[in-house]
Amino acid sequence: MVKCSISKLRVLGNKAQHRANNDHKMMHKLFHLDSNTTMLIRMTNLGKCVMFVGEYNGGLVISTQYLDTLDLMPNTIYFKND
Repeated sequence: MVKCSISKLRVLGNKAQHRANNDHKMMHKLFHLDSNTTMLIRMTNLGKCVMFVGEYNGGLVISTQYLDTLDLMPNTIYFKND
């Protein structure tokens, strides 16, 4: 995962853990689709890439080399509250 490849489909799974007082905790897991086996493989590192996601919509993975004018940390997922 040193380079971001557009040929790999990333899947971000989330699960809400409900708590008292209508509070909840979101848990996320990141996978990529292995095109040879059509299995989802757990990812633990985005390398030099960042991922942008919203609460209810898709995401975008892009290399930080294309975002050098922005102050973004590699290997980070950025959330936007929709």
